[in-house]
Amino acid sequence: MPCANPDALLRAGILLITLLLGGCAPTPWTTPVEDGLGISIKRSYLHFSETQNQCRAGWDADLLATIRTTLNDVAFSAYLQALPPSLFKLVISNPLGQPLKLITTDGAAYHYIDTLARSSITGSIRSWAVRSNLPYTLISRPWPDWLQGRPGVADQGTVTAIRQDGKGRGAWLTIGYTADKADQHNGEKESGTMPARQVSAYLLVEPETGIVKEMIVVDERQKPQATIRYTEWQQVAGCLYPVDIEVTGLPYGGYIHLKFSNLQQAELVPGDFQIRTPAGFSRTMLP
Repeated sequence: MPCANPDALLRAGILLITLLLGGCAPTPWTTPVEDGLGISIKRSYLHFSETQNQCRAGWDADLLATIRTTLNDVAFSAYLQALPPSLFKLVISNPLGQPLKLITTDGAAYHYIDTLARSSITGSIRSWAVRSNLPYTLISRPWPDWLQGRPGVADQGTVTAIRQDGKGRGAWLTIGYTADKADQHNGEKESGTMPARQVSAYLLVEPETGIVKEMIVVDERQKPQATIRYTEWQQVAGCLYPVDIEVTGLPYGGYIHLKFSNLQQAELVPGDFQIRTPAGFSRTMLP
């Protein structure tokens, strides 16, 4: 596969490992599910959610990624390591296994090394998102959660509504959380002295198993930011991992497709995600 433009690859790589997405999508749900069936569906989802929450081991996989934007299309294969809650490393190598490009992030900063250009770039993920006009909502949650079908919020088991899917694919769960005072003006005020209740995500689940098939992520103003579809799951060491992920609803028709293979749990430590800039490489530090 031909090498992509370095600048385009850097943008695509950071976009990929952070899933920094933006956009909107129409609501696909219809009427509320009947109480009896709703209780069963909620129970299935809570069991799935509890099982997924226990799967916090590090993991690695081979990755084939396709990222399409209005500026460029990028497709590349890479090796990905992940360690919850927020450590990622992406390595792109040549056919001989020699690293060509490396990107690491701890959720707050990123480090990019291009061995061909003999260059190193470090910077803040938040500043990069601001420069790219991307919402902070999506970078403030644990990204590995999204790669395992979790909403990425502490009280992800708070189901505030269950509705039917307009295409009969399952049931839509509204996942809410208690907003703090700064956010309450964006939420829907509940009766009495109850705090405002915010929506953090909408999940399309299989009624019988609770497995998440699709997730619509929203920001603090309840605006949809992206739709993440989990089209294939794989069980590894008793844990479920989505190995085929599509992201749509991005600005200007952007699209991301992630296909994982050889996924396995791995004994990883934070030190595995620290890379040093080799001597003689140019160094650029961005805010």
